Amino acid sequence: MTAGIAAGEHYDPEGKKSHKGPNGQGHKGDLPALDANAKGEVKQTVAAPRLKLSDVLGRSLVIHEGGDTYSDTPASGGGKGRIACGVIPKS
Repeated sequence: MTAGIAAGEHYDPEGKKSHKGPNGQGHKGDLPALDANAKGEVKQTVAAPRLKLSDVLGRSLVIHEGGDTYSDTPASGGGKGRIACGVIPKS
């Protein structure tokens, strides 16, 4: 079993099938990297200027361990395993 695999692929409503990072012109599912402290806590604001609230309602949010190169090589964009996942409720 793989944690969070039911969340599916990156959010890609335009079918671009390309990783370009949160400000690039690839799929819209690449979000900015999070920096956790030694306790695993993240205390930062994350901006996703290409997304609207209506884009993410009812969808899942997945956090990967490790960094992401925001490229298509390797196919996963360099992100490692899924370590946390949850659904953003519609209401």
